[in-house]
Amino acid sequence: MKHLIPLAILFFLCLTPLLSFSQKHFTAKEDSFPPSEARLFSLRIPERQLLKLDLLPVMRLSSNGYIHGVVRAGYERKIFTSWSMIAEVATPWQVFMGKGNPRNKYYSDDLSVGFATGPRYYYNLRERMQDGRNADNLSANYLGMLFSTRLKPYQNGYTTTDRSGLLYSDNFAITPLWGFQRRLMRIGFLDFSFGAKFSYGDPVRAKVFHPKGAEAGWQFLPVTSLRIGLAL
Repeated sequence: MKHLIPLAILFFLCLTPLLSFSQKHFTAKEDSFPPSEARLFSLRIPERQLLKLDLLPVMRLSSNGYIHGVVRAGYERKIFTSWSMIAEVATPWQVFMGKGNPRNKYYSDDLSVGFATGPRYYYNLRERMQDGRNADNLSANYLGMLFSTRLKPYQNGYTTTDRSGLLYSDNFAITPLWGFQRRLMRIGFLDFSFGAKFSYGDPVRAKVFHPKGAEAGWQFLPVTSLRIGLAL
């Protein structure tokens, strides 16, 4: 009996680290799946800037032999706790994979580059930071204003001296927005917004105000946007 007591003590001493490891391992599994809201959206990780690549419109396959899409990238940087500035560029691309004359099957404008910039105000960020739900980052609800235009190249030979291939703007838009942006873990982002677009020079679509007899004048359009992609 005297020999059993030291053996029992030694057994429990050896068993304690194993129980502790098992408990920690089980807790880690519970914390990692399903991920909490703070972990999924990286709400408690501070950041001052984001470089974003939208993956939703990058590649599409059409029925007439084209692979096409839009490459859209954006950069957002904080200027104050609740304010940031954003700049975006976007350009379409296409590759014809079918047979025959592609111009007879698919019409596309010449190469163009869209550019947009404007401020964002994350109106609930300070409150979330005070409650401990957010760090000083770019994951919150916002009010924004975008100023956008499209740049297109001049056709070479339009005049005898025009050989430069310079870009010119053929439209302009002002778009107030409400939206929310969230990080997806540490390499992704989600940005959803909707608002009203006041544009000049766009093709005629649904409109409230449009100059009579003008092919493309001022228009009012409701707009919405969903962007999911990579963020660094």
